[in-house]
Amino acid sequence: MGEEDAKRKILIVDDQPENIRILANLLRKNYRVAAATDASKALELAEAEDKPDLILLDVMMPDIDGYEVCRRLKAQDATREIPVIFITAMSEVEDEAQGLRLGAVDYITKPFSATIVEARVQTQLELKEKNEIITREREELRIAHRRLSEAMDRLQEDIRLAAEIQTALLPAEGVEPLPEAVSIVRRFSPEMAVGGDFFDFAAVGESRLAVILSDVSGHGLQGAFVTGLIKTSFELAGDLRLDAAGFVKNLNSTLHRLTPPSNFATILYCVYEADTRSLHYVNAGHMPLPIYMEPGGEPRPLSEQSNLVLGVTELDEFSVEQFEMPPGAKLLLATDGLMDAQDLHGERFGYERMLQAARKHADARAADFDNGLFEELMCFTKGAPQPDDIAMLTFEFL
Repeated sequence: MGEEDAKRKILIVDDQPENIRILANLLRKNYRVAAATDASKALELAEAEDKPDLILLDVMMPDIDGYEVCRRLKAQDATREIPVIFITAMSEVEDEAQGLRLGAVDYITKPFSATIVEARVQTQLELKEKNEIITREREELRIAHRRLSEAMDRLQEDIRLAAEIQTALLPAEGVEPLPEAVSIVRRFSPEMAVGGDFFDFAAVGESRLAVILSDVSGHGLQGAFVTGLIKTSFELAGDLRLDAAGFVKNLNSTLHRLTPPSNFATILYCVYEADTRSLHYVNAGHMPLPIYMEPGGEPRPLSEQSNLVLGVTELDEFSVEQFEMPPGAKLLLATDGLMDAQDLHGERFGYERMLQAARKHADARAADFDNGLFEELMCFTKGAPQPDDIAMLTFEFL
């Protein structure tokens, strides 16, 4: 585009050629100028591809006057936004008011004052340019808002699908791998639609049960991705699940290779042998500690020993502890979302309250124990936002 083409275009409409000549000579230095001596030609030029940026329109013209031309311009989408300045010998207030009602932006009376014409034209073109910028920015903002809305819709749909997938990773409700030996009650309450807490259990052979509960650092989709790796490792381990130390070592190696250190996981892993009532137990950096409830005894931590968290570094050994689970004993495994839940003042539920709640409901059956403990939590938080995922497994050994 040349320098001349870059100039703003002015359309002068007047049935007197002398008036067109005067205005054209005045404006040609700074603007491109087009002219029409009648309404039909004026409307044709206004609707052309190279539209004028401003129209100087004479009011008094034969056949069709300037008011009607202005009315037609403002009635069409293609020409509605072109500013119109009326040029006329009439100076009555009502004449000006009529023009402004029709959509004109200004009024210049004859005889022309060069200074006034130049100033009025420049002012209206500057206003038009500002309006064009505002219109363009609004359109860009509207497009950006629409794209953001579409992206949010896609993200929400992805999260919904991820939540469905994560729910499918958990054991189905009602599944009891060894119903004659162990009663299991599960609870999962993610902070978001998807979370980083996970648990699973499965019978291995006819009399042994493998159990895993994990808490992945971070929340949302990144946490859900790591829980998928843990689920896959547990599903594919087969009989290796019976070797508590060997399974945890392999899981640690998988997480270390496939996830960044910031996505470490804490793990509780147990293998219960129903024939001998023996529980083989590994804690890899997990809190809160499992709560053990022996019939007639005081609820207490199962053990205070722990290994390192998983996924940060390769480890060759994991210590395994062994406990006997007599008939009627119960065991609570939970993620730290239970312990870290807060009331409306920011006070944590804490481990001591977990022990108190366990003490209060220790004699109840597993399902009633789970409900009672969670009701204690809800009474404490009183509707405060949940700051973390909560996963709970309650085992009652029969």
